[in-house]
Amino acid sequence: MINLATPVLKMLHENICLDSKKGPLESTHEVITRLKFISMVKRDEKINVKNMYIQPKNMFTSISRLFNQESRDTTLNFLTMTFNRVFEIITYYTYTQKQIDKILIIGILNDLNLSVNGLSNLQYTYSDDRLFVCHIQTLIEMINSKIREVKEWFIEYQNVNNTNNLNSDLNEL
Repeated sequence: MINLATPVLKMLHENICLDSKKGPLESTHEVITRLKFISMVKRDEKINVKNMYIQPKNMFTSISRLFNQESRDTTLNFLTMTFNRVFEIITYYTYTQKQIDKILIIGILNDLNLSVNGLSNLQYTYSDDRLFVCHIQTLIEMINSKIREVKEWFIEYQNVNNTNNLNSDLNEL
């Protein structure tokens, strides 16, 4: 089973996690940075996806977003792509044998946990759009499920390998 998984993991790593110019989310570093960015979004702020900055919710922002072809759909697409990539990265690093990768996962899980606050703030900002709010709620539920899944995997991993080094960091999530 492990011999079969190794080529698949290598392919995933080469195509997903390494620094590459394959798509809008270029590297693990870029994805984690975007995750941290999402966690900093406050109520009544919108994300300008094209230029990666925060805009206040006001009339000027509405006009700017119209001319720059920014919309709720572009924001939702950005969020969905970011979290899908985060989940792919977690999946890859979960099955490596390096201790440093396990530590990286704990950091990513922490960032995921913090990103829920930014997503909740976006729900508030777009509270007039029920479908958008539902999409964000679904992302939050997926995040919480992924965090629980990885925590359970870590507990199992530690039991098999008789290690407790990561347990205190994991319990803080």
